[in-house]
Amino acid sequence: MQTLSNIMEGGMSKSVTLAARVDADLDAELSRIATASGRSKSWLVNEALRSFVANEQQFSAAVEEGKQALREGRTVDHATVVAAFERLVTPNL
Repeated sequence: MQTLSNIMEGGMSKSVTLAARVDADLDAELSRIATASGRSKSWLVNEALRSFVANEQQFSAAVEEGKQALREGRTVDHATVVAAFERLVTPNL
């Protein structure tokens, strides 16, 4: 089974056909972008899904990392986080 990273690194995989219902206005925008970019709607949808899957994988990995940190007691209390945030957003006068 090929992973997304293998596919993104140039590994070939078999293509499959998916059926999905989308709003008519989304389809119209997709058609407009496809025409403007010289790409097919299928290519655009494939790239959008590739990006979505990669983002979801990164998010899941970050959640797992956070859970592991919590199990190991590597946490920062709320007041410390708020203070650090305020230092970042408060302009130095």
